[in-house]
Amino acid sequence: MKIDQRFIALGVATIARSVPSKMEEGLEYDQEGKIDRFILSHSPSKNSLVGYIGAANDDNDIEWQNFQRVYAQFFGCKVTRFYLKSKNGLKGLSKCDVLYLTGGDTFKLLAAFREQTRLSIRRCYNSGGLIAGVSAGANFAFSSFVSIRTGKAEQGLGLINQTFCPHYNRPTYREALEANRGKVPTDLLLSADDFAGFLLINGDPKICFGVNNAQCHQFS
Repeated sequence: MKIDQRFIALGVATIARSVPSKMEEGLEYDQEGKIDRFILSHSPSKNSLVGYIGAANDDNDIEWQNFQRVYAQFFGCKVTRFYLKSKNGLKGLSKCDVLYLTGGDTFKLLAAFREQTRLSIRRCYNSGGLIAGVSAGANFAFSSFVSIRTGKAEQGLGLINQTFCPHYNRPTYREALEANRGKVPTDLLLSADDFAGFLLINGDPKICFGVNNAQCHQFS
């Protein structure tokens, strides 16, 4: 039986701001944790083991603590943390039902990916695990991503044969995307506002999800 490969590419889904309102008051964005619920609704398991990679923020304990508070304490998932910079920091990654990568610097993230890291992530993706990436944590997985640093499409890991650009609602990113329309090496150029994203199945965008009028954008 064919195993579907699933990836959720998000513009922004800051864990600290997506804590359900029952736990914290006065949150400006995703008060009900809708993005986190969306991610977990596509997990292959009801009792999910969710792996966390801090992407370029590998040693940021505050983000990890926020992640634990949402996914373990509120949603009742089993959670585990992986470290890009540790020799054995990715042991057991392929056993996760969901792998969550935060944002940061896409170039630093790709540079930190040793060959074993790439193989572990591919194994998780190819075996039916759901990968959810935020900003740089989404960029890395595509064949190419639009970089505001270089102003052009740069090469990613290639799990998904499309091009991605996060933060479409921000002028700098939108201008970089528009400058690259018709120039990217893939059939589709995908983008997402902050607090919006795509569910891609077998490399194809199937569902667009957004919070508070945030939208996804698709160009051919």
